Amino acid sequence: DLNVGNYYCQIYKHNVINQEEDVELLNLGGNLSNTQHPALHYTDSILIYSSDREGSVAQYDLYISFLRDGKWTLGLNLGQVINTEGNEKFPVWYKDTLYFSSDREGGFGAFDIYSAKNNTGIWQDAEMQPAPINSAGDDISIIYDSEIKTGYFSSNRMDGQGGFDVYRFIPFNLKLVVNAYDS
Repeated sequence: DLNVGNYYCQIYKHNVINQEEDVELLNLGGNLSNTQHPALHYTDSILIYSSDREGSVAQYDLYISFLRDGKWTLGLNLGQVINTEGNEKFPVWYKDTLYFSSDREGGFGAFDIYSAKNNTGIWQDAEMQPAPINSAGDDISIIYDSEIKTGYFSSNRMDGQGGFDVYRFIPFNLKLVVNAYDS
């Protein structure tokens, strides 16, 4: 029974209709594990979250669930293109790009922010975001606001105010223009 009083983190759906509240525990599988950091795709039909359930590559992996006939499917591990021997947490969608944090090898520090796209059902290799977004500290939970063309993330980097601080950045596209002249 999913409604037993255990101490595991779980994901709930909360509806308010005509001042009536309904709270529902989502059955995503992995009952005796932590299921946390839900990231809902803009279509409202894809949910990615982090879990330490049995069968994970590391302690925490990212899982995906789909809304089918009003119910969420049991979570599927995103596989080793996304999940590594490190921990993958804090997923966030921006359009069709998935951002998440990982403490995998090869990063700037502890948790670094990565991005990945899904091309017709196949996840592409995760790309680490550059400095100054990533630092030697924990960098997590990136979001973009396309209306004001800016983004935010949280970090406990050394030059902060203490603990996790929110940082703002302005995304940009670098273009290299090379003019060649034949003399």
